[in-house]
Amino acid sequence: MRRLSFVGLAGRNLRYHWRIHSGVFAGILLTTAVITGALILGDSTRFTLRNIAVARLAGAHYACQLPNRYFEASLAHRMAEEGQGVPAALLRLQGMALQSGAPDPLYRVNRVQVLGVDDAFWQLSGTDAPQWNAQEVIVNEHLARALHAGRGDRFALRVVKPGLMAFDAPLSPGGDAAAIRVQVKVGDIVSDNGAGRFNLNNEQRTPYNVFVPLRWLQELVDLEGKANLLLAGETWSEGQLQAELKKVMHLRDAGFQIRALSDQSYLLESERIFLDRTIADAALTLPQAEGSLAYLVNSISGERHSTPYSFAVADASLAQLNDEEAIINRWTAEKLDVSMGDTITVRWFVVTPSNEFQEQARQFRIKEIWSMEALEKAREAIPLFPGLIDVESCTDWDIGMPMDEAALKDKDNEDYWNQWRQTPKLWVNLSAGQKMWGSRFGQYTALHFPAGWGNAPALEKALLNKISPEMLGIRFNPVREEALHSVDQALDLGQLFLGMSFFLIFSAVLLSVLLFTFSLQQRASEMGTLLALGFPPSRIWGIFSIEAALLAVAGATAGMLAGAGYAALLLQGLRHAWAGAVAGTMILFHLKLKTLFSGFFAGAGIPLLAVCWTVWRQCRRPVRELLHRDFSQKKALTAAGRPGRLAHGLAFGGLLAGLIAVAAVFVIRPAATAPFFFATGTWLLGFGIYAWYLFLRSFQMEKEGGSLSLNKLALQQLTRRPGRNTSAAALLACGVFIAISVISMQEDLGKHAAERSSGTGGFALFGETTAALTEAPKLEGIDAVALRLRQGDDAGCLNLTRAAVPGIYGVDPAVMKTRGAFDKDADGASVWSLLEQESPDGAIPALVGDMDTAMWGLKAKTHPEKGDVLYYSDDEGKEISVRLVGALPMRLSVFQGSILISLDNFTRIFPSESGFRAFLFDSQNENTEETIRRLHRQEEKSGMQVETTLQRLEHFYAVERSYLSLFLVLGVLGVTLGALGIGVITARSRIERRAEWAMLQVLGYEKRHLLRLLVVENAAILLVAAILGGGASLTALLPSVLLSSTTLPLLLQFIGFLSMLAGGALSVALALLVTRSQSLLLDLRRE
Repeated sequence: MRRLSFVGLAGRNLRYHWRIHSGVFAGILLTTAVITGALILGDSTRFTLRNIAVARLAGAHYACQLPNRYFEASLAHRMAEEGQGVPAALLRLQGMALQSGAPDPLYRVNRVQVLGVDDAFWQLSGTDAPQWNAQEVIVNEHLARALHAGRGDRFALRVVKPGLMAFDAPLSPGGDAAAIRVQVKVGDIVSDNGAGRFNLNNEQRTPYNVFVPLRWLQELVDLEGKANLLLAGETWSEGQLQAELKKVMHLRDAGFQIRALSDQSYLLESERIFLDRTIADAALTLPQAEGSLAYLVNSISGERHSTPYSFAVADASLAQLNDEEAIINRWTAEKLDVSMGDTITVRWFVVTPSNEFQEQARQFRIKEIWSMEALEKAREAIPLFPGLIDVESCTDWDIGMPMDEAALKDKDNEDYWNQWRQTPKLWVNLSAGQKMWGSRFGQYTALHFPAGWGNAPALEKALLNKISPEMLGIRFNPVREEALHSVDQALDLGQLFLGMSFFLIFSAVLLSVLLFTFSLQQRASEMGTLLALGFPPSRIWGIFSIEAALLAVAGATAGMLAGAGYAALLLQGLRHAWAGAVAGTMILFHLKLKTLFSGFFAGAGIPLLAVCWTVWRQCRRPVRELLHRDFSQKKALTAAGRPGRLAHGLAFGGLLAGLIAVAAVFVIRPAATAPFFFATGTWLLGFGIYAWYLFLRSFQMEKEGGSLSLNKLALQQLTRRPGRNTSAAALLACGVFIAISVISMQEDLGKHAAERSSGTGGFALFGETTAALTEAPKLEGIDAVALRLRQGDDAGCLNLTRAAVPGIYGVDPAVMKTRGAFDKDADGASVWSLLEQESPDGAIPALVGDMDTAMWGLKAKTHPEKGDVLYYSDDEGKEISVRLVGALPMRLSVFQGSILISLDNFTRIFPSESGFRAFLFDSQNENTEETIRRLHRQEEKSGMQVETTLQRLEHFYAVERSYLSLFLVLGVLGVTLGALGIGVITARSRIERRAEWAMLQVLGYEKRHLLRLLVVENAAILLVAAILGGGASLTALLPSVLLSSTTLPLLLQFIGFLSMLAGGALSVALALLVTRSQSLLLDLRRE
């Protein structure tokens, strides 16, 4: 007879016991499939996001972008190096697209990127350069779908016309940002998988892009020869780009010019009127450089007379003046009827961060009076203020400040303008002038250099030696490296799904171990016989472990393949039913061999370790127990000689610690309660199951003897297999925990939407514009709060990548505090006060838009002193530290994905960000849709997009809702496994106890008594499972509910609770039906 090896013997055993092993195989298959599928999903997400990150850069590795500054497009050609190619110069503007013949502004597509490009861009992106025809544009697929447009179709394109200076700067042209409307034709449609996705923000969403010829766009918006974006490919390095930029940069690339005056002296001026602070400071280090500041004052008044709207100059050369002295010209002296030594009053406007004009006044003593004939140079040196210098009459002035129409028509002032034009009427020293007219936009309007400098090229060379591109924020950033880093730091969907599947995996492993344990118990006599014949326990353990290993390998191999199918099903769900979880992104299937093996070893290893441990325990049992298959021997729990005391103390201490942790959440009030919920919930569930196990063991020890009723007999039967019955309860309890948790976490956003402390702030509407406005829209029945906005990365749940520089809202803390908006501090302190605090290190305080953004989007710590710091570049290229001092005290708000700073700080660091582009509306109008429609029509030119604040919250909540829906599916699978486990355990128990039941029938028990016995036993398991799972879930959820004012859906919970009990009961009933006794005699013979 051929001698069998361990492997051969294990194989025969597998075939012989195939029925019960098929269940173990299924459990291992399910475990491996879930783990492998989650890992494949993570790989697929990273693969997709990396593809998107590369595609949206259109071949660019480095980018130099200036949001509110323009340089000469020829700079790109001057930077060309042999073999490295020409960087691409783009003019990137904001715009709107409107379907031709659309009847309503609601058909408008806002926030369109209008990209002026040339052949260098198409070459960089690897796309053939188009043949542009007149009035033809190229759109990406995303915009074409939104406009329902194809090749040859026409649509209206409205381009926001930028100004060289912010329109809310002092003396800038008045009015809101202008938008130029042109009719264009779709010449071609480019793929969203290539250049069509071009976007420098770290986000996976596809932008709306329109590509137009660079020169055409420059002419359209009066920016001839200008660009605001440079792109370079992989042939360059960051150091080479900066060095070449420094070498070839001209002053005009930074928006500066040198103007020669009639006396052979020179002025350094900016096309933005006010000189950048860093540039002025650097240029003033040159010999004999002197600064000046020109302004238009409202009036200059003497005791009896006044002259309106006059140019005034603060000049560093007037060292003979102190801060209380002034010089006026002869005309002004005669007009005011004043002489030297008299006092005059000067009035002027200052612009506040909220775009309000406040008139201020100051008195000066007249030190000198200059003759008109000597002021030719003074007139010549006044900056060329647009809307002031280039008009024929004072009544034509357009500077955006409130002006008195009667004063503009003053005859004497008009005569002065006709004869002397912009000749100043007033001079003060530089210190006094800067205190009055200096602003966030600058402290100088010109720097004066004497004739001794020789010529303009020599002066420019000297200035360029003092000025670096970095001082103006003109620097190349490694955008490709940053984009890939953002992807690497993104939310790992694979790990997320593994976490969400934890209880499902646990249930599958536990069910596998239970089934294998049943197999071992069924074959206990075989094991006992081998031990009785002298086989060492280690050898028997080896035989059964090899059997388990073969089973695990087979199940894991099948599970590995099934995992790929499971991942494909998940991806289909993420494209349709759960699309909100990935913000509608099409995740592409991507399979790695490494991932398959990781899933294989995890799926096989976890159950195998548990099974081998179970086999080892079985091998250590006495031979008598194994031969009689009696596993209900009473064993005391002992610890240090005291039976059960330590075990009971551990269970009680664990449950108490969990309850203390739940209570601590009320004191700590963490930014996000979800992690605390899962941690405390799992902790309570685990120790609750352990406490149930100890109860069964303790009852077994202490309640023996005496007469037994049927109920007591049922409980005694439960204690015979404490491990088995605890496992059955644990299986179902895990599923109940997930399902009840998900049902409870469904939030009714509308329930508290009208409250100021909610995520809507109590506001009815939220609006954003493409073009900035100088003030909030005015409409009957609405009251608006205007916000400034600096675009950045979306740090909210709709962005799968990690945001590096989130967008910033500038808010007025006083306004928000007055309204009590987004504020729910119980101690009376307002969260908005944090924005007004000063930091010792100079960091700007900021609030995160909501708790979810802080927890998941930024993964940042918020604290008034120790909060994380984000780094931005201000308008002068200087690095600015922004400290996250807190977060709006709600899980979800209309500001999700952004941070908020005070208006004062916003306008100080971003002075070039013109006007307001976001608005919160209180509305007393009952017809909300009509109010929205009216706002859209009124602000059509600015691209106003309005939605209800509740709609905005729902849009953000769609992500969480999708995850909860998916979690619920996993919970239902967990409940199904739990019910199946209870059914299997019931069937196994019924088979083992056939002889016992036959004996009871012989002794006079009727079948209805035995049925009652079964019902009590299994009902106890079902009830305990429901209490453990539901109790742990609801207890852990308590802080989230009370701290967020969320109302639990009690009816839905009750229905779900009953459904799960019904499922478990059905499983038990089916098990009893399948295992019902056919012959009393056969059952007695088993005894």
